Amino acid sequence: MKVTIRYFASVREAVGTSLDTVELPPNSNLENLFTHLRDLRPRLWNLVLEDRKDGMGRRLVLLLDGMRVDALDTEIRDGSQLVIMPPVAGG
Repeated sequence: MKVTIRYFASVREAVGTSLDTVELPPNSNLENLFTHLRDLRPRLWNLVLEDRKDGMGRRLVLLLDGMRVDALDTEIRDGSQLVIMPPVAGG
């Protein structure tokens, strides 16, 4: 199945691109996706590890098909789009 990953702001700068499209086996989840990306985008893997250490969502915001997700066991569907960005604060 095909999944599109979009990177924004400092995450885009860290990984060196704004977009990846990857093929994953059926019934994959976010953890499978990040494992697949580990070799392709090692700096992203480091950000994910730091985020998990600090408590998911403190350093990265994950939006899967427009909905915020925090659990790496969240299932991904064919054609899904994952957005990865730093937390946003406003005022």
